[in-house]
Amino acid sequence: MSLRDWTKQSGAFRIGELSADDSVLKHLTIGTKYLECTSTGTIAIPSKQAYGTWEFDFNKSAGTTYLMFISDRQNGTYNDMVGYTFAIIITGVPNLIKSSVGSYLNLNYTAAGYVNNYNWYRYKLTRTINGSFTVYIKGGSFGNNWTLVSTTGGSGTNPVTDNTYNASNYFTLKLNSGDKIANIKIYDGVRQ
Repeated sequence: MSLRDWTKQSGAFRIGELSADDSVLKHLTIGTKYLECTSTGTIAIPSKQAYGTWEFDFNKSAGTTYLMFISDRQNGTYNDMVGYTFAIIITGVPNLIKSSVGSYLNLNYTAAGYVNNYNWYRYKLTRTINGSFTVYIKGGSFGNNWTLVSTTGGSGTNPVTDNTYNASNYFTLKLNSGDKIANIKIYDGVRQ
């Protein structure tokens, strides 16, 4: 991962090195570097992918984080872009959102407290050619195997199908100070 590949819209970011204290991440990842947000902001990288697999390790701070993985723009947030966002709400609730400028729809979300702040997890989002999104997690209490993110106590279904948008220009991150992301992998086609 290199900062030169990203376009910073706002905030400050740095490349960090994993330490021995990052024991959960050690068995989730092959890399040793992460991108850390040091001042709340937005950063983006070009991505034309609207179908396939998006996989990443994430350590969320106390705020709400937005990963606009299918997005028409490199700045803004889920409610002023066109596409799909994976959000992790302040209370630890993963949420899949469909957005159109000025409006949004929660496609699915989990129960409160699903993940803990300041802990590493690996997420995998898949979208098949028929528009079926599936969200997986591993790490922490979920262990080292992929687990289907449960919507029990939340809303919607996982998987969930939506075919509204089939194009993307960017993979955009709206992060809070202290958020960390590592090992971003984007695959054409669905790999399970």
